[in-house]
Amino acid sequence: MSQLRRSRISGFPLVFFVTSIFAFITLTFAQSPSNQDPSSQDPSSQDKTDPQTQVSTENSAAVHESWLKEALELMTGSFSSKAQNTEDRDFFDIRLQMIRIWKHDESASWLYVEQAVAEALGKPYRQRIYRISANPDGTIRSEVYVFPEAAKYAGAWKQLELFDALTVKDLTHRDGCDVIMTRKSEKVFEGGTIGKTCASERGGSTYATAQVLMDQNGLVTWDRGFNAADEQVWGATKSGYRFLRVTTEESTSPPVPPSPPTPSTPTTPPTQATPASPPLAPIQPSPLSDPALIHPAPK
Repeated sequence: MSQLRRSRISGFPLVFFVTSIFAFITLTFAQSPSNQDPSSQDPSSQDKTDPQTQVSTENSAAVHESWLKEALELMTGSFSSKAQNTEDRDFFDIRLQMIRIWKHDESASWLYVEQAVAEALGKPYRQRIYRISANPDGTIRSEVYVFPEAAKYAGAWKQLELFDALTVKDLTHRDGCDVIMTRKSEKVFEGGTIGKTCASERGGSTYATAQVLMDQNGLVTWDRGFNAADEQVWGATKSGYRFLRVTTEESTSPPVPPSPPTPSTPTTPPTQATPASPPLAPIQPSPLSDPALIHPAPK
């Protein structure tokens, strides 16, 4: 009995030593950062953003801001479709003014937009205010607004102080008519409205669409209205209007009247009298010959 007790006592230090080493290893492994439970870590360490991700986000924001500035530069100025009108009489001579207003507003960029036929510059058929901003994905958004008593602001692009009497609260957003533009290359943007979201009642239409392409030379806009059967009922049919960037003086110059046809001179005298030609049938007015239908104001 005493011998058995001595054997147990003598083995105790060895068992105690092994147990202590095992406990020490287990505790050390459990305290390793890679094996700790995430909920037990310092909360402040979980909120830290990876430096590379932060730099990438900041760079993207800076790039998108530069694209917004680039788009604004392309949109701002005086434009004319006179050259297109000279080439093809199916297109009217339209003058377009897009001028920055409310520059004191650092939260957004605003443009006053005025379009008029060259023969009636004092009576614009379209007046809008655009709010230009950059989306998180880098696309450019142009929100379209109408405002009350627009006729009072005809020609206001030459007197920007007139817009001091107008505030953002006075504007009405044209829901669904925002134009989204993508930067295709340096100083080239292209886009348009989305689907059939821009409601319109003009000329029997149910919705309107707008397509835009702009570069350093100017912009091309193609506004059209469609009925419920997706048939075009107003707007240019061949292509969009091509507006070239011009000086302010050129944008207010009178239209060039078409040259009268030059009568042909026969090379040899006629040998006998030529019977008179029957009178030409009167030209029927076309529903697209009205500038108000070429560039209507969606209702």
